[in-house]
Amino acid sequence: MGLELRVRGLAVRLAFAGVPSARRKLLAEADPLARRLHALDADNRHALTMLARIHLEREEPDQAVPLLERLREVWPMGMFAVETLAKIHYDAGRFEEALPLLDIVAVSYTHLTL
Repeated sequence: MGLELRVRGLAVRLAFAGVPSARRKLLAEADPLARRLHALDADNRHALTMLARIHLEREEPDQAVPLLERLREVWPMGMFAVETLAKIHYDAGRFEEALPLLDIVAVSYTHLTL
């Protein structure tokens, strides 16, 4: 199976892993694969997403920020980066950075209220 497919599969498994021990095991498996994929293709959205998630799971949001910012550049339609950056900035009290991102999130969900 290709490296990107393995990283994508781990991302799905991580999304549904509720037990902390299962999450830690998946993160340990995903980390070297995502780093290798990122080394091969620094703009790969799956590698950027997984590496950001790994930092978030480890409670290292500031390390996730540059990855999420790059993810926004390479995959502008993806909302994970926008939503996550908004939360990181908001939680850190950086409201001037958070508010424009929250506006994007709000606009992206307006179709749900129609």
